[in-house]
Amino acid sequence: MNVSNSSFIASTTWVNALAGTWIAIVFVAGTVFNGSTLLVFVREPKLVTENNMLIVAIVGNGLCMCLFGSGPVIVAEFSGHWDIYLGPTTCKADAFIVYFFGLSSLFLHVAIAVHRCLEIKQVLSNHISKQKLMCVLVVCMSAALCLSVSPLLGFGSYGLEAHGTSCGLHWKDRSAGARAFIIINMVFCYSVPILILAICYGLILRTVILF
Repeated sequence: MNVSNSSFIASTTWVNALAGTWIAIVFVAGTVFNGSTLLVFVREPKLVTENNMLIVAIVGNGLCMCLFGSGPVIVAEFSGHWDIYLGPTTCKADAFIVYFFGLSSLFLHVAIAVHRCLEIKQVLSNHISKQKLMCVLVVCMSAALCLSVSPLLGFGSYGLEAHGTSCGLHWKDRSAGARAFIIINMVFCYSVPILILAICYGLILRTVILF
């Protein structure tokens, strides 16, 4: 092995160790903070008001993502590659977990923005009931579930990401289904949510400044 290759491997090992350490810190911090916040709501149910219901769901998503999605990535980072100790089944499972909880949190953030905008703009004559917000929660989670389970059913695909230590959408899959799934994701999981968030918080900011 020549010196240049040896130096490259040493550099890659150092980067992987640093990344693994960082993800481990995020795992511990995310578990503690999200878990503590969720515990407060469990001990004080009266705090779960209409305005807090969707926030509680986001906190729960964050906790689940830390608990169930971080472990394999940490192992892969410290080992240098996913396939050393883990396999394709674990890859798909981890990608599904991260994608599902991430998407559901995104949709919930959009729902919160719309809810706040309608309240501040006084479009809503009264607070939305918990039952209606529960329906919103179910819709957000169901939409995220449909999108995240699609690659497991053959529409789109999960696979290793470029650096080989984490899994997500298989961007290099050139099949028609995979391309269609990626386009759907770019539209409904990126462009549309950003547009709605920008409009809602722009209207909120304008209302607050004018007020």
